[in-house]
Amino acid sequence: MFQVVQEYRELFRSSLSPVAVLRYSNEEDFDEEYEKWRSSPEIEKKFAAAQLAKEELDGKLFSLHVVAGSILQIAYQAIAMYQDEQELEERYQNLLDGMRKVGNGAKKFFAGRDVRNVPLGLVVFAGRNQYNHLDAGSDLMVLNRNIFRALSHYEKEEYNYVNPAFDLQNDNLLSYSSNILSALEWDSFEQYQSDIKNLLNVA
Repeated sequence: MFQVVQEYRELFRSSLSPVAVLRYSNEEDFDEEYEKWRSSPEIEKKFAAAQLAKEELDGKLFSLHVVAGSILQIAYQAIAMYQDEQELEERYQNLLDGMRKVGNGAKKFFAGRDVRNVPLGLVVFAGRNQYNHLDAGSDLMVLNRNIFRALSHYEKEEYNYVNPAFDLQNDNLLSYSSNILSALEWDSFEQYQSDIKNLLNVA
C-alpha cells in the first residue's frame, strides 16, 4: 500500500507545471520575457507532460484516498486492540473543548510523538474517522473536529493561518486521508512500523 501511495505522489509531482523565474523592469518586459520562455519547445514539452500527468492523477485521486484510508484503518485497529488507556496530559486540554467526557476507546489514542502539537495516535484516530465517514462531511464528533482544527491552525502573534490540507471547511476536499499520511510523515512502511512500535512499546 505504501508503494502505491508513493506512485501516486510521484504522479502528483509530475503534474506540476514549470515555473518561470524572470528578470524584468516593467510589465511590458515581463510579458515579452514570459512569452519567450513559455513558447520555447522545451517548456512546451514540460507543460504538455504535466497536463497528461494531471489528467491521469485526476482519474486516480480517489484511489489514493482509499489506499491512504486503509493504512489509517490498520493503524487505528492496532492502537484500539493493543494500546492501554492513557492519562490525558494538561497540554492536550484544548483538544477536549466542548466535550463532556472522553470515551474509554478514545483514551487509547492519546499516545505517540507529537504531530503539529497533537499526539500521533489522535491524528490516526481523526484521520481514520473522517475517511470512514465521508458522507458526514465536516459533521464529525467533537474530538475529531478539534483534532483537525489543531492540525489546520497556526497562530503566532498577529498571524492566524489555516492550512487547507486539514481544514474541514475546505469544500475542495472530500477525504483527508492522504494529507494525514503526509502530516504523519509516513512515506514508507518502515516509518509507519517504527511509529506504531514506539507507540505500543513493542521491541
